[in-house]
Amino acid sequence: FMTFGLFNVIVAIYVENTVAAAKYNAVYMKRGRLEDQRLLAEKSATLVRLVWEILKERGSHCEDGLLGLSGKPTASEISDLASKMQITPEDFDELRKHPRFQEVLTDLDVSDEDQVDLFETLDFDGSGG
Repeated sequence: FMTFGLFNVIVAIYVENTVAAAKYNAVYMKRGRLEDQRLLAEKSATLVRLVWEILKERGSHCEDGLLGLSGKPTASEISDLASKMQITPEDFDELRKHPRFQEVLTDLDVSDEDQVDLFETLDFDGSGG
């Protein structure tokens, strides 16, 4: 009976450690998802600012006020401001030449190979802009 009791204690400790590890893992994964969302928002805002600055230098069509992104803009604000930009295939080729643009895309896990075809992927209606 002593062996049986000892075995129950060992199993109980193992189960307790497993449950504790699962709780820690859930908290860790939630923290990771929150960090990913913050990173995506920050990189998206950086990308919108960078695209606006580069296109403005080229004299391409950009609505004024895109530099209104301050602090940590919401996804809605980023989307609203980005929707005011018209990017042509030529503009996009120019953007791809900028190391900072490539760096931000890489930070967003867009590989070099995918960057080449990114304009066609984003131009879902085939309008070219």
